[in-house]
Amino acid sequence: MVNLNNVVENDSELKLYLKKIGEIENYLKTFGKQSFWQIERYVGGSERRIMRLLNEMVDNNIICFDENDLKFYVKDNENAKHKNYKCSSCGGSTIELVDLKNLIPTLKTIWNRKPKPTLLFDQRPVTLKTSLKRVAYLLSNNDVYKKKVVFLGDDDLTGICLAMVNKDCDITVLDADERLIYFVNEIASEYNLRLEAKVLNVMSDVPNELKEMFDVLMTDPTPEKIPFTVFMNTAIDLLKSDGILYTSIYSSAMDKNMDLQRIITDMNLYITEMIPNFTHYQYIYDLYSPNDIRLIEKYHIQFSEDSICFTETLFRMEKNSETKKLPIEYTGEQMMGKATKRVMKDNEKEVADDTKYLDEVRKSMKKNSNKIYRG
Repeated sequence: MVNLNNVVENDSELKLYLKKIGEIENYLKTFGKQSFWQIERYVGGSERRIMRLLNEMVDNNIICFDENDLKFYVKDNENAKHKNYKCSSCGGSTIELVDLKNLIPTLKTIWNRKPKPTLLFDQRPVTLKTSLKRVAYLLSNNDVYKKKVVFLGDDDLTGICLAMVNKDCDITVLDADERLIYFVNEIASEYNLRLEAKVLNVMSDVPNELKEMFDVLMTDPTPEKIPFTVFMNTAIDLLKSDGILYTSIYSSAMDKNMDLQRIITDMNLYITEMIPNFTHYQYIYDLYSPNDIRLIEKYHIQFSEDSICFTETLFRMEKNSETKKLPIEYTGEQMMGKATKRVMKDNEKEVADDTKYLDEVRKSMKKNSNKIYRG
């Protein structure tokens, strides 16, 4: 019997990973032997939890592991019954990066300099290729030519990617992380980019000079009801009356529900496009436990720049004359995602190393945890 307590990190995850057992078994029966990363990308879930779940399934003889080709399989079902017909080039994202790959070495250099993500701001950067895919998608839709574009939160540095690829739009980055604002402005100056970064906390009112100033907005908020509503309200404030809004939701590591869909519908936003598994989030090795590292060694799991933690669906939406903000009342604590709450309780789980600044942030968040905000 699979012991899910060896897999999940809180009880709210039990239902999701119980379902993943059947999904993994069915996937291997259908497509034959598969590597760890193939399973993680197809089935979804957090890569750490899927790794633990695969180990439980091997230990309980539900699936097998081939030490020679380092793949998992179901006994007597090693060979594929069906072919995977997803595009081998774009993986279903509809985007090809051939013409942008020359930028990757420069962007890698910049990525290596950026501040480490902090769980206090619930930062979980996407892969570099995802940032480039986002830029390519914006360009393919002709959404940014001679437009004002704003990134509401941008630890992914997608704003820098866009500024390097396209010189025909004005780009603004708004973020609560002062480290990131300083870094983005430093890079903009260094590379002579048409890009400016400013501090903005979505729990504060949008300054008048920024209201309805932007044609296009991209944001990637905590995918929970209250923070998502607050970010979307801010997005509506920032966008012009016919503005375009991009976001990523429906995490493969979370049980799906109707909350976020209802918020979008109640705001009267048009959903024009959805691409499943478009957004790939980086794994954070610092979060791995000693047991996770043991499993990495046991199953010879190799990591690369394309290794991911989980995926989300890219949404493109349009603001219109009927679009409206949703009235909301909440506390500072209700704006915290699970990762933020975890690191607020246990500082040892923090992965960033800007101790002095993050200590100040933590104190401020504790002080305002019971403060009531309206938006």
